[in-house]
Amino acid sequence: MHLHLLYQQKKSLVSIHVEDVQLTKFHKVEDYPCIGPFEGQAGAFVAINASDQIDWNSNTVQEFIALPVEHPLIGIGFTRTTGDDLLETFRAPFPSPGYEEVNDSNLSIGEGTYTFWWKEGQNETSYTLNFLIE
Repeated sequence: MHLHLLYQQKKSLVSIHVEDVQLTKFHKVEDYPCIGPFEGQAGAFVAINASDQIDWNSNTVQEFIALPVEHPLIGIGFTRTTGDDLLETFRAPFPSPGYEEVNDSNLSIGEGTYTFWWKEGQNETSYTLNFLIE
């Protein structure tokens, strides 16, 4: 999903509210032991950058974080709960050892072009998001 924010007045994205999210098991732990039990999974992987595209040329979340050079990420996280604010997730430390500092606690999304990424992962996911601009 691409976000293109252009204004006559200065405005910014103030939240990406998860109005509804439903995660359904898709792969079985018996078939893919590496995914772990459904209850322990982090949920959908979400990211944003200040570009018209996101680089996805990797096999793991860690590679996805480390590899983008031309279009680096400015916020990453996981969600599995209705009510989450993904913009706040992008400002919190990322929950992966060695990558906690990728996110910026002062992240601001103002005028410009952004790409938002939602990766279902090992589950089937349906979701409704509300992008609030003030």
